[in-house]
Amino acid sequence: MKIEREKSINQLIALISASFFIVFALISCRPPESKPTASPLQLAQAKPSGYIAGIEARGNLSFPNQQKLYFSTFGTLKEIDVKEGNQVNEGQLLARLDNTTQRLAVDSAQFDVSKAKNAMQKRVCPTPGRTVYEFLNAPSVLDTLEAMQVELERAAESVATKEYDETSRELSLARDDLERAKGILLESYIQIYSYGLSEETLIQLSLDLEKAKIALEKAKDELSKTELYAPFEGIVTDVPAKEGDVISSVNYTTTPIIHLIDPSVMEMEGFVDEMDRPRVNTGDKAVITVDALPDLKLRGKVSFISEVGTIRSGLAYYKVTISVEPPFSPELKHGMGATAMILPEGKS
Repeated sequence: MKIEREKSINQLIALISASFFIVFALISCRPPESKPTASPLQLAQAKPSGYIAGIEARGNLSFPNQQKLYFSTFGTLKEIDVKEGNQVNEGQLLARLDNTTQRLAVDSAQFDVSKAKNAMQKRVCPTPGRTVYEFLNAPSVLDTLEAMQVELERAAESVATKEYDETSRELSLARDDLERAKGILLESYIQIYSYGLSEETLIQLSLDLEKAKIALEKAKDELSKTELYAPFEGIVTDVPAKEGDVISSVNYTTTPIIHLIDPSVMEMEGFVDEMDRPRVNTGDKAVITVDALPDLKLRGKVSFISEVGTIRSGLAYYKVTISVEPPFSPELKHGMGATAMILPEGKS
């Protein structure tokens, strides 16, 4: 038994020795070493000639100038003058509530203003057809004013022939005389045509007129709330309401009527991580690639970068806004995914 065990051990040693010999022979027979070739992953990461290192930001395109429009009062939606896809101009009427009540209120307030004006006219100026304007333009009054005006013009013409100080005094005196004459004439008018009208009555008439004017402005404001106008030039993207809808007093401030967007201003909103945040500044240039349109390259500049990060999996990410330079392709839509390569200052 001992002889057989020794024989097995010797065979095992011989087998191991033969294996090492074969491995050594294979290594020795390899051709001389050449430069290592890149793996597929390394090839994919190789930088092309002229490549400029940038900071990547992932995000989405957006049209920041957009607005959902609401009525400022309640009522029944009588008409909608636009539909989805329509181009509209700033100030264009888009929709209107039934405003019969508001229009009647404006007419009534306008009548009250006219009535208050007539009441004052009759008390302050009882002579039929005689107004302050007509009084101040009567022939005798005009003659007086004309004479004063001539004096003023004569003083002005003397600038070329007299010393500056002397001419300035004459001009100042002439202007004072003219203003004093107008005041005397107006006072004379009131004395002649007011027939002893008391100050209290005059104040009350004035107050009545002002109240009527205020009521008219309020009525016009209520009427304006029943009409919806475009706050800027843009495109209608949605009309969730329809004619005949009842806009209640409870939810009129939260019931959107029309969604309007301005396609002339575009931004990309994305994020950069905390490692890149110190290298990004406002004004840095950027090249943007849109996921849905890979052949389209957009250019822009960083217009905002947040000072407060959002934590994700223990890493802080900072919001960055990039203003995209026009012109814009009509294929670009709000919300499309995009990648920006931000070029720190000094890169181009």
